[in-house]
Amino acid sequence: MSPTPGLLLASAHFTSETLTPAAFSKWYNTIHIPHLLTLSGFSTALRYEKLPLPSAPSADPYLAMYPLRDITFPYSAEFARSSDSCESEDLPGKSIFKTADFVITWYEFIDERGGREGGLRSGSKMEGGGVSDERGAVRQDEQQQLVETIAVLEYLPSTALMSDEALVSYFYNIYVPLLKTRLTPDYICTRLYRLVDVRWAEAAEEERQRRGWLAIHEFGDETDDQRTIGRNEEVWKELEEDLVRKVGGKVERVGFKLTEKFGDGTWAGMIYKGELDRHGLG
Repeated sequence: MSPTPGLLLASAHFTSETLTPAAFSKWYNTIHIPHLLTLSGFSTALRYEKLPLPSAPSADPYLAMYPLRDITFPYSAEFARSSDSCESEDLPGKSIFKTADFVITWYEFIDERGGREGGLRSGSKMEGGGVSDERGAVRQDEQQQLVETIAVLEYLPSTALMSDEALVSYFYNIYVPLLKTRLTPDYICTRLYRLVDVRWAEAAEEERQRRGWLAIHEFGDETDDQRTIGRNEEVWKELEEDLVRKVGGKVERVGFKLTEKFGDGTWAGMIYKGELDRHGLG
């Protein structure tokens, strides 16, 4: 059976003032991510920071995305070794878990629709930032840099009001076309995911219910953050009113800006359903 691709998200917030953003980023960029990229289930890591968005004032400020070649990988013994790099002499208390809390969620990839090429594609260009070498150390590379992008995440609750097929059809045939025409011309694409599992959340079952689906809308950052996030807040709310009625629950929206990228530069290794054979993995 062919592997099912997906996406793992790790959100974080500090629990102690002794942990600084600089120390956190140093640990993430030079210790944790290089270690994760030695594991067979990961080939790319993308780091984001939250943008000011009225609809999500309490969302965790830091987010990392890890495209998965196979959504079963987080259940493996190899994945359990991901915590091996969570201790460091440079961290307050010598462990990241003493000064920060994390929530891990992972999703099955459902579909992607969009317009122009996105910043998460291999070979795109980025203003600043860098890519990593085989050891995970950041290096500059003009051939593999990223467009600075904004990712607007919409979490949809698990719903019994419509079938999965009906939700996907509504989302791509009605909701996304409206979003593309009503929002910024910097729109790139939308990826839709269905929740697989949650770890480290205080209320895991509640988290599964309210985040049963994930839509990632990607925008270029060719103007300013406010064009996508601020000035269009009323448009987002108007579009989401019908979506809320369809799914029968609250839609959570959080905006993030891509800050750094590591690994081979591909989004899920560009391995989606229908592309597995082309990459010799079918």
